[in-house]
Amino acid sequence: MRTFATHPEYRDEQSDWFSHPLGKSLSRVAMGPFGSNIKTDCFVDHGVPVLNGDNISGYLLSERSFRYVEDEKASQLKNSIAVSGDIVITHRGTLGQVALVPDKTKFDRYVISQSQFLLTCDQCALLPEYVLFYFHTDAGRRKLLANDNTTGVPSIAKPTSYIKALHIPIPPIELQQNWAVLVRATLAAVADNNLEMEKLTDFAQTLLSGLSR
Repeated sequence: MRTFATHPEYRDEQSDWFSHPLGKSLSRVAMGPFGSNIKTDCFVDHGVPVLNGDNISGYLLSERSFRYVEDEKASQLKNSIAVSGDIVITHRGTLGQVALVPDKTKFDRYVISQSQFLLTCDQCALLPEYVLFYFHTDAGRRKLLANDNTTGVPSIAKPTSYIKALHIPIPPIELQQNWAVLVRATLAAVADNNLEMEKLTDFAQTLLSGLSR
């Protein structure tokens, strides 16, 4: 984020970079399903993955462990489906988790949990990589958690309306695109490495399971 942080308009909240609420540059903001929509008996051995906090603990979606629902159930929860390019954020529990669903994934769709919400950027105005890295900065984290509620389970109050109304620095799209050329190559390499590690882990578990019989 240094490319932006050194720009005088990045921290000047009177500048054009802060002139529009975040929601104006998003094409979708969606909450996870209510708990009653995914009961314990909905889970199956294979199907469409349901995300949990561990899956979004880093910058990119982790696919190390999932629970699944059937395709039909996932289709019923279509408003809570995340795909490549979406940003998933925890709004209850472990606050501040922000992860990008990368281009290369094991599955073509994911159901977010009841403790998460997702953002889909209008990429004519805002790149998801920029949002990802911004909310991982100290300033971005403070902005995201400024509306937190610490009574009971930590949570962000009214997360979808809050995120839409949030004013963050949004650089001109040309500047974001120039920056993304550098960032995307690194993110793609990390995503590829994560997939390979997960394949090796799955293979090792299968092998050990076979040996233990």
